[in-house]
Amino acid sequence: MFRKMVFLLPAVFLAWRCALQLWAHSQYVVSHASRYSGLLVGACAFAALWAMRNRWSLVQNWLTYFGTKVHEGAHEKMAFLSGRRLFGYNIQQDGTGYIIYENTGASPLITLAPYFFSYTSLGLLALRWLMLSEGRVYVDGLIGFLLAFHTYAFLTQTRYYQTDLQKMGLAYSTVFIPTMHLITYGLYAWVIGGLPILSYFKLF
Repeated sequence: MFRKMVFLLPAVFLAWRCALQLWAHSQYVVSHASRYSGLLVGACAFAALWAMRNRWSLVQNWLTYFGTKVHEGAHEKMAFLSGRRLFGYNIQQDGTGYIIYENTGASPLITLAPYFFSYTSLGLLALRWLMLSEGRVYVDGLIGFLLAFHTYAFLTQTRYYQTDLQKMGLAYSTVFIPTMHLITYGLYAWVIGGLPILSYFKLF
């Protein structure tokens, strides 16, 4: 508990400074909007799919199942990256699931990973970095689709009664998640749009 409380004050300051930097660079993003056209097309494609969820039950079932799969997958990937051993992973058709990993102490990166860590789009972002410029627009479309899906999952799954948020503490989670979102979306803006990343992370 003490360690979490010690984190809160610098984390609040970090989130505040990140928000200021994101706002400062919003004009840069707008002035270079053409660089993000692929992202927009992909996001619109997901929005069209989402709009059909009430008409086609298959779409709603897909959103529910893969929303859970990506949620648990984020726990799994972050646990692996953190060097924790994985013991079990299960996803049910009804949208429930769980992951069992080596517990050597609470880790906000693992526990709260689904709320900021879109590992599918981050993987494509790494691939995009290595590609020739001609093919990047197609990868951008996929990234836009997956980011829109991540946003949908975040909005539908993030509730204060969620076990993950309760485990880390509501105050801690309320600060940590927006802070990580600001940093990760800055990464997308840098790789895809050429946002000056060093300036973005200039907090002082």
